Amino acid sequence: MKEVVLPESIETIGKQAFFNCENLKKINLPDSITSIGEATFYNALKLKSVYLSKNIKNIGKNAFSSTRIIYMENQTIPSTWNSSFCDFKEVCLYLNLKREELKENNNFEYVITNEEVTILNYINSSNDVEIPSTIDNLKVTKIGEYAFDNSEITSLKLNENLQEIGDYAFRSNLIITLTMPNTLKIIGKYAFSYCFNLEVLNLNEGLEKIDNAAFSSDENIKKIILPKTLTTLSDYAFQNCYYIEEVYIPSNVTYVGEYTFYAMHGTIYLEKDSVPSTWAANWNPSGAKVVFNHPYNF
Repeated sequence: MKEVVLPESIETIGKQAFFNCENLKKINLPDSITSIGEATFYNALKLKSVYLSKNIKNIGKNAFSSTRIIYMENQTIPSTWNSSFCDFKEVCLYLNLKREELKENNNFEYVITNEEVTILNYINSSNDVEIPSTIDNLKVTKIGEYAFDNSEITSLKLNENLQEIGDYAFRSNLIITLTMPNTLKIIGKYAFSYCFNLEVLNLNEGLEKIDNAAFSSDENIKKIILPKTLTTLSDYAFQNCYYIEEVYIPSNVTYVGEYTFYAMHGTIYLEKDSVPSTWAANWNPSGAKVVFNHPYNF
């Protein structure tokens, strides 16, 4: 069972109604629903997103514990909902979102804000993904949290106009080669972590920040050239990337965070003549070789 269409008259979904429905990918939850029971969608691992209307008065414990993206009409989480209705450590909540504001085409769920598109969720099953530069003739500037998380993507093309990639956006995929568009400025936390097949990483001039653990455990990356525009390389950014052989860091990188190169044993080439005082003390905890005053000719 991959998709369920519920009648507009339904008011209650009972306890464990879709428990262990591991292949369920899509379900509509009509505005008529007022109550969703305990563990209703527990272990429905492929149900990445749901929309919850303001008419829902009660939601039981672990009802959406496996769901990563929850769209809500309410501005806040109602006090009548169980405080553990979802896994707050592994979910992105979009609050105050009207149903008609959530758009959908054959590939994505998305919203339009200030004449720009944010992609919120990938709903196709193809392993070959292209992020378009425009949707509805508007620029695609952002990819939201968890949008492509664990989607088995093998090929990814990112087009111009994209400015920000959200937290966990492409975590746990099968991408081999990754090239960032020139417009990209921010890569979020864990955005490409656990992409074990990733071998080639091409970072763009224009990139300003790589956030915490963005490429953590991408163990097959061999070479990293950080762009001159980058100023912040946050904590754990490349931790457990065991087989990195070369890292090139230009002089304008003002911050390198804690354990950024943990478990790396290659060589780090700095354009500067010393480690800046603004870097974390344990940025290189495994003692990778550091070469100073290295020309940056990229």
